[in-house]
Amino acid sequence: LSNGLLSTNYTQTTIAGNVGTSVTSSGNKYFAVSGDNGELVKINKSNNQVEATIPVNDLRAVAFNNNKVVVLSGTQGVKVYNANNMNQQTTFPTSQDVASAKRTIDFLGNNTLLVAEGYNGLGVYNYNSGNKTQTINVPTFVDGVDSSDITTNAVSVNDNKVYIANGGAGLYIYENGNGNQGLNIMGSINLDGSCNYVVSKDKYIFAAMGNGGLKIARIMTNVQTIDCTDFPTYNGSS
Repeated sequence: LSNGLLSTNYTQTTIAGNVGTSVTSSGNKYFAVSGDNGELVKINKSNNQVEATIPVNDLRAVAFNNNKVVVLSGTQGVKVYNANNMNQQTTFPTSQDVASAKRTIDFLGNNTLLVAEGYNGLGVYNYNSGNKTQTINVPTFVDGVDSSDITTNAVSVNDNKVYIANGGAGLYIYENGNGNQGLNIMGSINLDGSCNYVVSKDKYIFAAMGNGGLKIARIMTNVQTIDCTDFPTYNGSS
């Protein structure tokens, strides 16, 4: 970066596969994955040298949490690796996905992994045990939208809220319930277009809306409302 902006001063690291699909970073390392015929790679930030490679088919996403590297494969499900030695700690299946589709994952606390699973909605997993604790199905009907266009493409967690990109159905918001209540729906936002990707940071939501372009929404947490319970009933003008 140059004064906080992108510059033309960059280096490029080549990894196997047809396309890079996801990247994350932690400490002094980068972790990236590539799709068909691809791999998970660990890269040193200081010199951009690849330190480890693990072949995994049809990789969609990578994320880092609590010294664990978690990847999503469209055919092999979730795999969890120790970030230090890259040894695999666990693996568990998710629903089989459409070939080469873009999906994302995110964490809810230290034990819960959220997986965008396309037509199968959002999967909620304990990624230590691999047990699935909840499924958030895609909306069953949206007026004027073909059912084939309604698919869970991406998920993002921010401040105990879960933002789900549901394709032609738009952007849906859930809240993490207390105890074992799981995720509870709060509502949806009409941003005009098919919601193909979403990420929420700080007080903003960034949503890629297909032909609708990139939408940026600000989260308002302290909206003032007026309590009208003590006002007399309005009976119309005299």
